[in-house]
Amino acid sequence: MSGWYSAAIQFLQRLWSGYNADRTWALLLAGAAAVSAVALIALSRTNWGKAKPLVKCVVISVVAHIWLLMYAYGTKLTGPGNPNGSLNSPERLFMLVDDSSGHQEESTESNAVEADESLAPSLAEQLEAVESVAAAPPPEASLPPLPFDAAPIADFAGIAADAMKDLMPPALPDMNATSEITVPMAAMTVSAAALPSIDQLVPSKRIFDDREVPQEYLLRNNPNRLMYAQPFGASQASEEAVARGLRWLAGSQLADGSWNAQATGAGRENRVVGSTVYQGIGRNADTGLTGLALLAFLSAGHTHAQGEYSNTVRKGMEYLVSQQLPSGDLSGRKQQSNQAADIFSRMYCHGIAAFALSECYAMTGDPTLYQSVMLAASFTIKCQDPVSGGWRYVPQDKGDLSQFGWQALALRSAHHGGLEIPNTTWTHMNRFLDSVAGGNHGGLGKYRPQEAPTTTMTAEKLACHLLLERPLSTEAENEARRELLSHLPGVGDDNVYYWYYGTLAMFQFQDENWRRWNDSMQARLMALQEPDQSYLSGSWPPDRVWGGYGGRVYSTAMSCLCLEVYYRYLPLYHRSNLASQPNDIQGFQR
Repeated sequence: MSGWYSAAIQFLQRLWSGYNADRTWALLLAGAAAVSAVALIALSRTNWGKAKPLVKCVVISVVAHIWLLMYAYGTKLTGPGNPNGSLNSPERLFMLVDDSSGHQEESTESNAVEADESLAPSLAEQLEAVESVAAAPPPEASLPPLPFDAAPIADFAGIAADAMKDLMPPALPDMNATSEITVPMAAMTVSAAALPSIDQLVPSKRIFDDREVPQEYLLRNNPNRLMYAQPFGASQASEEAVARGLRWLAGSQLADGSWNAQATGAGRENRVVGSTVYQGIGRNADTGLTGLALLAFLSAGHTHAQGEYSNTVRKGMEYLVSQQLPSGDLSGRKQQSNQAADIFSRMYCHGIAAFALSECYAMTGDPTLYQSVMLAASFTIKCQDPVSGGWRYVPQDKGDLSQFGWQALALRSAHHGGLEIPNTTWTHMNRFLDSVAGGNHGGLGKYRPQEAPTTTMTAEKLACHLLLERPLSTEAENEARRELLSHLPGVGDDNVYYWYYGTLAMFQFQDENWRRWNDSMQARLMALQEPDQSYLSGSWPPDRVWGGYGGRVYSTAMSCLCLEVYYRYLPLYHRSNLASQPNDIQGFQR
């Protein structure tokens, strides 16, 4: 009897885990219970009602157990709910290792993280002996700063004082320095007729100070954005898809400003790498999901000071600042434990949240964000492994390329906002990128130096090289692009993580290969977006590769970022052209 009962329980578990979590199921459960109760009352007036009491007790006991089981799983699945009244497939966040070559990361590796007491010390305690990042002084505000009542700024005073040392010179890699690898960049040259007429764009001023908005952000909130972005590959359909995605994200935000991981389906193990070593990752990744959602709004020109979703962004920024620890860590207070699930995901959450804060500060210059951005950058730099130059799950662990991309691009945005990142940090980054190069010409990317190249890591490596302006040889670039073009979106398993980095990289070339990639990417994302008649309208379902770790917020934010690439960052050659233009040229400013 017990064996049959256990088998039935397991069957019901599998049955229920296949459904999307939604309050609709709670209503169905209640309806089923009501129907059963009415049926029992009706049966009591038939010949069955005259049966022996023992038979009645057995039948009623079975029905009661079924009700309790339905209630238990209904409660687990429906959770706290979201403002839209809809919840989504319980999936989970963040890529930890690329599996395109069938690789599996074993939990018994020498540097695998175990959930034991040796990991209990806080990250701040592990970083005491590491030098802090130097930062430029905050600019004076020309407008009253927006309030951040939830931000524990006073707690950071001592940390900030320790971090303010001699200022370092701006430290993006020197593109004029002699290098063993020369880059003709011939592949990035296209005919003048194919380029949009944006040469008259003049850097605009940030809202909170008199500094210029970084050149690469100039199209984000331009009123003629689509006109300028169409030659890059944007379309009316892609813009409508982004608008619908942002509308769904805004409706899914909680009152405290966060996007809640468990309430939107994070925390499901898809056994992507063949084991359950990552069980539970993403279940507490609220700051990571909030950062991703905010990046989607920021990339479309919405900040906490302007845009249709300014209030959404403001609440999200307030939430991130409120979750920051005195060390600068933005992984969130819910993830400060020695549980493996939290250890595996908290550095991802910190990097993504720091990315969002830094982008917002770079776009607006709001001085109330300065200290949080500075502390976040300082924490990121302290966590960098000085030997490998990368980042991983715990401070100064040997790096992996998946983690590297988020941390490196967060520091890049902080640098664009005016923070001065030490030269040694960039040098360490360059060393790490060299260490994960693979292929005949160094164009392919490896998750870690000792592993084989994979397609997803090739996309992330190429994007990092281009966005950090660290040149590759033409042979290496072509090798990387051949690999990506052999795995276009829509071919094989859907993997929005791969599409995100592949889109960032291919966009920079603006050639026929980019157009091939863009056509495939748009077609697949348009096909996957939930239709208007659905209660999930505008969102994207989590893919079955890495989407399980973050659920629907992850998949929707990442899909929006892919479709915002046309104006998120200007391509490199246009930024170079704009830098040579005089500042008094008349033209569009926003």
